[in-house]
Amino acid sequence: MRSQIKGLVYFFFANMRHSMIIFWSILLATALLSLVASYLLKDTDGVMMVTLTAPIYIYFSIYGYIVVKNWLPFIIKVGATRKNIFISFGLYFTLLATIFSTIALLIQQILTPIASKLNLDIFSFVHLAQLLDNTWYERLLIDTVLSLFLFVASFFISIVNYRYGLLISSSLGGLLFLLGMIAMFYGWLGDLFVYIYTNFDYLLFLKIGLISIIIYGITWLFLRKSTIINVR
Repeated sequence: MRSQIKGLVYFFFANMRHSMIIFWSILLATALLSLVASYLLKDTDGVMMVTLTAPIYIYFSIYGYIVVKNWLPFIIKVGATRKNIFISFGLYFTLLATIFSTIALLIQQILTPIASKLNLDIFSFVHLAQLLDNTWYERLLIDTVLSLFLFVASFFISIVNYRYGLLISSSLGGLLFLLGMIAMFYGWLGDLFVYIYTNFDYLLFLKIGLISIIIYGITWLFLRKSTIINVR
């Protein structure tokens, strides 16, 4: 069991290595070019704000959907048990979210002192942790939890689509959209944003982490009866 889980996690990382290198090469190049541009424009009144987290969140939102279609039929076909697949995906999601968050943290921790030494007051990183104390561990916690949540949410949608086809998953998406419109009409959505803003603390992200675990647990109901056939 352990050897199969290790093999699956290694397979996942090996198959995403290329896209990971491309992603971080582009993101790092963008941050460095922004730093250079800030140096060239440091005597102006402009502002150069860089975010590393938004691209990460978008990446995880898409990637969680793709892994089901690209990997699930193959690993089932080669004989991996559903239980081991479930555990392996969970470990992979958590490790990948932590790795991406750590890399983003290191880039910010390295470039921020450089910008300070060059007196680049117009250059800064934008992060949700600025609503707290903006410490390194807050940035790491926020990025890891939100990346994991987006990964799991997109994985859930994808596994439903894989198991029951586009019609059911589209119906689920339509239902969620309808619920969102109802919430907006009655002001519940606004109340939710106010609640998030007024309760923006560690406990909020612990709740989001718990929700991620619950959503991922629900995916077992669909994963345990999945086959190599992708229902369309």
